[in-house]
Amino acid sequence: MTDMKPIKRKGSMLERADKRFDFGGQLRRVSPDKVAEGPIVDASPVRREPTAEEAARAAVMPPPAPVPASNEALVNPGRRKAARARAVSTADVPPSLAGAAVPAVTDHFADAAPVPAPIAGAVARGAHLPATRHRLVPSAPQQSVDRAVIAANGLIHPEGNVGALAEEYRIIKRQLLRASTTLQHGRRVVVTSAQPDEGKTFSTINLALSLAAEKDVSVLLVDGDFARQDVPKKLGITPGRGLLDALADPSIDLASCVIPTDIPRLAILPSGNANDHETELLSSSRMADVLDQLDAAAPDRIILFDSMPLLAASSTGVVAQRCGQVLVVVRADVTREAALRDAIGLIGQHNGISLLLNRVRFTPEGRRFGSYYGEGG
Repeated sequence: MTDMKPIKRKGSMLERADKRFDFGGQLRRVSPDKVAEGPIVDASPVRREPTAEEAARAAVMPPPAPVPASNEALVNPGRRKAARARAVSTADVPPSLAGAAVPAVTDHFADAAPVPAPIAGAVARGAHLPATRHRLVPSAPQQSVDRAVIAANGLIHPEGNVGALAEEYRIIKRQLLRASTTLQHGRRVVVTSAQPDEGKTFSTINLALSLAAEKDVSVLLVDGDFARQDVPKKLGITPGRGLLDALADPSIDLASCVIPTDIPRLAILPSGNANDHETELLSSSRMADVLDQLDAAAPDRIILFDSMPLLAASSTGVVAQRCGQVLVVVRADVTREAALRDAIGLIGQHNGISLLLNRVRFTPEGRRFGSYYGEGG
């Protein structure tokens, strides 16, 4: 039989620690019911003297600045405070800027979401947050729309009786207003056609006049047909600086190019001076900035673009990509299907394309708007 050696007991962890660090038997295993009988060990903390290097470093670095109680919302973004004004914590300010003035962050709403830590730090470092844009108010001299010119061009009369033409465009504008609340940038509407002389300018102006009759809608009619510039002519107003001028020269005040009219809630933005780089200007970041200015803080504003025919110029497809709705005017019995397909293909991927059938002839059994208003009962 093999000889078995007894297992040598090493002792508990406390016993080994007592032996190694020479605590004199003060560390021992104590059962819960014997805790009160054990000796009391006075373990006063031992203060370690700093080294020479640590002392020199402490002499150079200033003590940390205390955080005021009003900064609690910035230091701890998870809590909300009902304070009206909060100073920025100096903990985010570099030592080189410790003596500079720190801007204040104003909390206008007591129940608003807390300021995120990255934004609070950016404000403390002197960074400027994006400013909120105000509503664009036309500042060009007001002009009167010539009613005689309107009548000569067969357009809707702003103060005239309701007729068949006005009723037709009432139906069309209802579709546009409904889609403006569901589509991204739905309040920006491009009116175009496949080819010239299909009635797009006629339709755009009538839509603008019909929309301006709404009590809760304002209309900005943009003349985007840079070749013909027919919108001012058909309304009898004198154009000045316009869209292309504001795109080419950022120093031009956009509001000074917008012409208010004597028709309530209707303003005109002319084309401006044509040049050879229209498409490039319309596709630039400056165009995106101009559109943002036009509809900033104006949820009631509909922007109508009378754009060039799709098969005649490339600029319309560029504008369409920045707008939520595209209305393609189709002249009945004139526009060919192949041309219409090619034109829509130039717009590209878009979720808001609609067709407007112009100059359609109804049969005697078809709908006849306007006649009811002339009847006596």
